Parts: sequence; structure tokens; C-alpha cells
Amino acid sequence: MIKFFLVICIIFSLFNCKNEKDKSIVISREQESISTNAIESEIPHEIKTYLDSNNDFEILTEKDLKLINEQVKNTSILTYLKGDFNQNKIDDFAIILRYKKYKNDIYTNYNFPFLVIFNDYKNGVVPNIVYKSGDYAKEDIKTVIYDQFDEGIFSYLRKGKVCDRKVIDIVIPEKSSFFVFWNSNKLSYEFLNYLDEDLCQKLSINQNSSKGNLTLSENFSFKFLTSKSENESIKKEIKILLTNEKTNKIQEIDFIPEALLGSFNESPSNYSYFSDEKQIIETSEGIEVYHKLIVLDVNFDGLEDFAIINYEGGNGGPQYAYYIQKPNKEFVLDTYLTENIRYFPIEINKQEKTLTIGHPSGYCKIRTYKIQIQSNGEWKEVYSKLEDIK
Repeated sequence: MIKFFLVICIIFSLFNCKNEKDKSIVISREQESISTNAIESEIPHEIKTYLDSNNDFEILTEKDLKLINEQVKNTSILTYLKGDFNQNKIDDFAIILRYKKYKNDIYTNYNFPFLVIFNDYKNGVVPNIVYKSGDYAKEDIKTVIYDQFDEGIFSYLRKGKVCDRKVIDIVIPEKSSFFVFWNSNKLSYEFLNYLDEDLCQKLSINQNSSKGNLTLSENFSFKFLTSKSENESIKKEIKILLTNEKTNKIQEIDFIPEALLGSFNESPSNYSYFSDEKQIIETSEGIEVYHKLIVLDVNFDGLEDFAIINYEGGNGGPQYAYYIQKPNKEFVLDTYLTENIRYFPIEINKQEKTLTIGHPSGYCKIRTYKIQIQSNGEWKEVYSKLEDIK
């Protein structure tokens, strides 16, 4: 009888141990904060397709995530977020990625992690790479993501709220937290510290001051009135209303695009390269993914100009009409850029005052050339190359 009870106790103990072991496995799995597989499964299909075909970005690896998983035992840790970060009621996606095109003078062979936000990605996948701005812009390392190099990233993302505005928190454990918010005047993301003074004031001056209008800068806002016609052969006329935010003066421009695919909708399809602090800007406009309204300083005079979609649907990609801002704050059509250049530059070089344009030419060829603004305001071609499309 004693032996029988001993056998029962041993079986019960083994069964109990197995249950405790199974329970510990479950708990352990619940505490696994982030993994590469989890990240990839959450990336929207449109963005995943873009990343798979783009060599500039790398999805974080398990090694990248090791440090943050070890330091912070919290299941809410994320390296990606879904939300409406640019406040236009269209889905956006924010994610930490390795960015190969950023080069640091000190760490020349290192690929830094960056916060990359894809605004309105269902309407077109265009990466917004978030650099340090404001008081932090001059720091040696430009990324807003804190990194321990070989040990892995030491930041994670969280949705936050500052002065009634939704922001993206850049959480750095055991350090002060930072956040990123959408600057609706510059149409770009800004970077601030929670310890900075006058946060509410800094946020309020970067809100869109033109109700119902599209603001690409602190100086002007855009509104568009599109004529409707049931006859598709009749070209649509777009009335552009430009409001000077300081004087409230309105300039009306009657613009008839050559050919548009569908209706003109300015809200999800605009961008500004004007506020970019880099001396050489590699633009993100392409054949399939592009913006319909773009603000830039196209003639390097320090004033905001804009390009508006003029023709789309061709094999060479979208073509634009260019409007130049004059010293009197009025915009006029630049016929040379509109009729002869047409395409949007793939590079804007502020140092050399050149625009680099690349587009298909002939059979399986691509032409790349540079034009440079001269002292008399005219453009001169300074470089040209024709090569096979690779």
C-alpha cells in the first residue's frame, strides 16, 4: 500500500512539474516583446513590396532587437506604429528601419536606424525619413533613433499626446523621452524633447493656419477648384488659389493640365523639398510613386516655387508645370522648365545650383543630364549621358 501511494505521489509531482514548465513557457512567450517575424507580419503589403524592391532600407534583425528586449520587459514595446500621423484622416505607417543612404563622417561604414514614416501609403508609397530638427539638427548623428551600435537599438515607439496633439514618442529607457510631430506648414516631421520649454507654443505655431486649404509653407496656402466635365476629351481646368498668409492677398492661376489620370486631389498628394536642410537632395519622385504638388526652390533664389502635375500616364513618368515665385510674391509659369524639362529632378544640388534629370529615352535607354542656373537667370545644360537601362 505504501508503495502504491509513493507511485501516485511521484506521478502527481511529475504531472505538476510539467504543468509548471508549460506555464513558464507561456509566460516567457508573452514577455517576448518584439521579433523580426512579428515586425514583418505587421508591415502593410504596399510598404512590404516597396521595401523588398528598394536597397536603401533594411528591416531590423533579431540582433538589432536584442538590447531593447533585454532592457525593457514590456510587451507594449514596438518598432512600428499605425495611425494618422499627418492628421489628414488617411492611414500612415511609422517604422524603424536601417537606412543605407545616410552616411556619417565618423562612422563611415555603419548603417544607422531611422524612423521612417509612410504617409497615406495606400495612395502611394513614399518614405519620410525623420532627421533631427530644431536645436538638435546640428548634432553629429542625425537620426532620432538612439542606437548602441553593435549591441542594438535602444529606442522604441509609442503613441503620445502633447498639448492635445497626437505625436509619436521616441522612448529611450532611463533617459528623457523625445517625440515627433507633423509640421503642417512645412509638410515634414519635427523632433522635440519632452524637457524642452514652451512645448505648446512650439506646437501651436506649426499648425495649419488656413482652414480648408493646403499649406506647404509658412508663407502661402493653396486651394484648388477643379472644373467638371462629362466629356473626357475636354481638358480639365484647375483654378489655383494662392493665399499669402502674411498679407491675405490671393493670387488666382488658371491651370489646364495636359493629361491627368482621374481627378486632381491635392490632400494626399503633396510634398515640400523646400525645408530640406541637405545641400544635395535626392528626391523620391518616380514613375509609379510621385506627388502631384511639390514645393521647392527650383531656381535657387531662396524663394518657394512649386511644381504641379501636368501630364501622367506616360512610360517616362509624370511631367510637371513649374511656377516660379517673383520678388513681389507673385507666381509665374516658367515656360522653359515646363515645356523643355518637364520631368521632376532626381537630384537638387544647392551647392552647384544644378538640377539632375533622368528619364527613358528611345529603346531601352535612359538619359541623365544636368542643367545649371546662370547669373542671368537662364538655364544651361552642363552634363549629359545616355546609357542602357539596367
